[in-house]
Parts: sequence; structure tokens; C-alpha cells
Amino acid sequence: MKNATMPKTGVDNPKLLLLAKCVAAAGILYHIYSLMIRATSPGYIRPIHVCFLVIMAYLVAPKPGKKKGTILFWWIADTVLVCGVIASTVYIFIDQQSWMMRYAISSTDLDFFFSTVTAIAILVMAQRLVGWPMVLLAGAAMVYCLFGHYLSGSFRILQITPRKMMTTMYFMQDGFFSSLIGVCLSYVLPFVFVGKLMELCGTGDYFTELAAKLTGRSRGGPAKVAIVSSALFGTVSGAGTANVVATGTFTIPLMKRIGYPSHFAAAVEAVASTGGQIMPPIMASAAFLAADLSGIPYGQLAIAAVIPALIYYVSLYFSIDLEAGRLSLKAMDADDIVSWGALLKRAYLLLPLAIIIVVLTVLQQSPLKGAFYAMICGCVIYFINPKTRKSLKEGLMGIVDAMYQCASAMAGIGAAFLCASIVVAVLNMTGIAVKFSSAILQVGQGSVLLSLILTAAIVTVLGMGLPVAASYVIAASVCVNSLLKLGIPMAAAHLFILHFASLSALTPPVCLSAYAAAGISGDSPMKVGFTSVRIGLVAFLLPFFFAINPDMLVIINGAGPALRTCVTALIGCAGISFATIGWYRHSVSVISRVVFLIGGLLMIDPSLATDVAGLGVLTVTMLVHLLTGRRKRAAEKV
Repeated sequence: MKNATMPKTGVDNPKLLLLAKCVAAAGILYHIYSLMIRATSPGYIRPIHVCFLVIMAYLVAPKPGKKKGTILFWWIADTVLVCGVIASTVYIFIDQQSWMMRYAISSTDLDFFFSTVTAIAILVMAQRLVGWPMVLLAGAAMVYCLFGHYLSGSFRILQITPRKMMTTMYFMQDGFFSSLIGVCLSYVLPFVFVGKLMELCGTGDYFTELAAKLTGRSRGGPAKVAIVSSALFGTVSGAGTANVVATGTFTIPLMKRIGYPSHFAAAVEAVASTGGQIMPPIMASAAFLAADLSGIPYGQLAIAAVIPALIYYVSLYFSIDLEAGRLSLKAMDADDIVSWGALLKRAYLLLPLAIIIVVLTVLQQSPLKGAFYAMICGCVIYFINPKTRKSLKEGLMGIVDAMYQCASAMAGIGAAFLCASIVVAVLNMTGIAVKFSSAILQVGQGSVLLSLILTAAIVTVLGMGLPVAASYVIAASVCVNSLLKLGIPMAAAHLFILHFASLSALTPPVCLSAYAAAGISGDSPMKVGFTSVRIGLVAFLLPFFFAINPDMLVIINGAGPALRTCVTALIGCAGISFATIGWYRHSVSVISRVVFLIGGLLMIDPSLATDVAGLGVLTVTMLVHLLTGRRKRAAEKV
């Protein structure tokens, strides 16, 4: 689940790379032991996790500057900060009992000193791995916390001293070692490691070959391969930009080769890859946060997300199929598609994913157990897979490489989580979250739709500069209560925010998935971004429908209403695709496109009345469209 905004990390110096791999292996093994074999108190494992993230960040993050003097300065500064964080961790261990008892009662000078050093280290690592927006947001939150008492009106707060602010972040309930970090180490890290093991086994290539076999021989096959492979790969990576790079380097050139416009090919990959973040069983890291904040078991939340994810991808499938028909595109060459026999021989590569699904949904056990069993399965597959089978020594080095890749990815994810924890701590200290929630209700004037639009706007703006996990948790802290007060169920409220946090990667002007896809296709990022919004229109509308009428979410009203809603929504997706692409057998008139859009929206709405009305509108419009086409063809023959 490598963070979408993270720049490329890595170590060029062989000795430093060896050190980084040793630290990564030791850290991952400690986490596996402490989480899955012998449970460790949060008071111990969370500070160690933060220390591990900081060390890995300073080992793998690129150093600023090009001059030797500048680089040397930062190496010294980094060393001082890392040593400070290590000393802080040791200090917490030595003084564990009294440290935990001091929360909200008193603090020492060393508490203030180590909290300040830790905060500086976190902000520096976040700037290098996540970028300035996350750092500026955390910095703005701290500035507001310190100087908010000078404001007037609703946003005035009681005075908070620097010592109070920093030491509050240093204790267990808020800040650096809060439940957000608990989610990061207990759920995100294990699943990132599972994903890296599956990539090591060659599962990513297998997904692409399987997608090609399933859809490659239909018209516009490469684009459909992009959808299926991105959906499958997204269950492993859980990050839009990483997904674009992993699958888009193959699918975008292939789509261009058979005749898709380059900007459309890039947009298809961007939309398909972004959907991986809402695709069960392994969604974006923010989904684990959603489970923690909502109190809904992750397995149940993943089940609730199945139908929206299915509708998301089917609507995209309709769009690219119609575009392929409009352009008279062909399928992939048979020589580029592997046989079913070859795929079935390697079907064991899907076992880790199958184990996670069974553990979460059938056995209804914790995600941690699912990840643990999947890790064991992944390691076994790595050693028995003929394509990756090596000597014991080489095999162990491959596992260490997967640990290093996992730890490197976790450095960026952890930086985002830590900055987000600073913002959430400030929201809790100042009470500003409650004021924001009240403001949404006041501006929305009690209207569910208007409040949802305001919430979507807040999440989208946050997501333009922040990683999905950070934008989700901040928006959830501010907006969820207002949605709950309007009668929206807990699962629907959190999934609504999660969807828009993910979709912000497609929303111009800052659309990271579109940027990545445009870089591969060689097109304008803005053109790709706006095309992504057009062909992914259903994805932006879908959250409103399941928030207002949550029949679409299986866990709320059961499978019966959800199944009916799924069928009618898929019909609605076809209508919206007719409108956005403007073609079915022949060009669709402007008036018909508008009516198709209205009918499609009525069908996606889960209520029975709108389904009946929408079906009538779509049926009549389709009949008129087909009759018009028949008359045109008859006239051309004459």
C-alpha cells in the first residue's frame, strides 16, 4: 500500500543498502513476532514502530541538495534526529509506568524535549517522503493550536502552551502513539508485506495474463485487460499511483497500439487503478482506519464495499466497450494470450488472496490472522514456484528484499499516518472537529444531499495534496458526526469519505493517478484528468446513492435488497455510459444522451420507485435510438 504521493525511494550506496536491509528485516520480524506470535503491549510496540519508521525513512529517503556540504549537513542532522528518536524510545521503556500515568496530569522536561525532537523528525521525514502539503497541514494545525486563542468568534480556543501541546502528542491517547499508529502497525504493515511477497512470487504478472485471457479477445481487449488486471493488482497494492505504474506500463502502450486515443488509454488506466483502493479484500490503508474509527470489523466493511466496487468497475467496462465499438477497435492478438492450461498450473499464486478472503469473510477472524496465514503461504509459494525457486540462501535473500521493499513503503505510509495523527491530536485538543461538524450541519441546513456535497468537497480538497489515509482520517474526524446526525448509517458514512479520498487522485487540478498515467502515455495530465472524470462519472455519483439509501451495502439491510440494487444499478451504469461515450451501434444524439443520463441516475438510486421510472426512461430512449438508427441506415441504402 505504498503511498500515492511518495517519491521513489532507494539506497545507492551498497553498504548503506545492506544496513537498510538489515534494519528492515529486523523490524519486520519483530513486528511479526510481537503481533502474531507473542502479543506485546501497545505501550511498547507503538514507540518501537515509530522509531522503526523514522530509521527507515532516513535510510531510504533522498537527501536534499546536490552539493557535498549540503548533503553532509543533512546527514549530520539526520543522524542527530534519529539518535534523538532512539533515545526517546529508550526513555519511554525505562520510565514506562510513570510515562503512561503522566498523561493529562503532569509532564517532565524530558517529556517536552523528546516530544519536540520526535515532532521535528516526523515533519522532516514527511517532507521528503510525502511532500510539503502534509507537512504544511500538520504545521498549520500546530500553529492554530498555539495561537488560536487570539482569534475571535466560533474558532477561538482556550490558550494551549507549547509544552502542553507537545507533551499531549507524546503520550498514548493522542499524537505520535495513538490508535492511528496502532492501525498502521497492526493492519497496514502486515498487508503491505503480504503484497510484497505476492509481487515477489510473480502474482502481478499472473494477474495481467489472467486478465488478458478473460477479456483480451473481445473488442478493445487491452483496455479491458487494464480494468481486470488493475482491479486484481489493486487488491495487492492498494495504492492508485503504484497500481498505474505497475500495470499501466503494459496496458497503456497496448491500448494505444490497437487504436485507443492516448489520453483515453491513460484515463482508463488511471480510473481502473484508483478503483484498487476500494476493491476488497485488501483495500487502501485508509480502510483499516475506517474499521478502527467506525468500530465495524474490517471483514464486514470489506463485504459492504463489494457491490460499490463491482458497480465501479462494470461502469468503466461499459464505457471502454462502447468506445471500442465507436472506434471499431479489434481484440488482442491470440499470440499475446496464454492458454488456460498454463494459467491453471499457476493458480496457486492466488492462494494468499484466497486465504485472506476466507479468514475475513467465512471464518470472520481478524485481518491480522488473515495476513499471518497469507504470509506463510506466500513464503511457501516463493520457494516452490518454478519461476522463483532458488537455493535456500538466494531464497532467503529474496524474502529479505521483500522485507526491505515493505519497510521502504511503510516509511512513506508511516510519515503520512504520523502527520495525520498530529492533526487529529490538535482537533481533539482544541475541539475544532465538533465546530466543523456543526458548521456542516448549519450550512447544509439539515439537507442530507447538501451536507454530503459539502463533505465530498472537503475530502476532495484534502485529497488533492494529501495521501488517501491522511485525507480520510482528517475528513472523518471532522465530518462523520454531522453525517451520523443526519441519519446516515456508520458504514455508509465512512465508506462515503473513503471513496472520495480515493477519487481525489482523479480530480483535476491535482490528480496523481492521472499524472502517473499521463507520464506513461505522453499526454497532458489535465486532459487525462478530465477524461478520467468523464469515463469514471459513476464512481463520483455512487457514494451519494449508497449514503442516502444504503440498500447497496450488504451489511445494512441484507443480501436481498443489495442484490436488487446491484442489478438495477448495473443497468443504470449502461445508461450513463451511453450518455458519456455517446455511442451504441451508432452515434447517440445530444437529447438522447441527456435522457440516458437521467434514466441511468434513476436506476442507480436504490429506491424501487426510481428504479421503475428509470427503467421506463431507458427503455423508451433506447427504442427511439434504435429506430432512429434503422431509419438512417435505410436512408443511406436508398
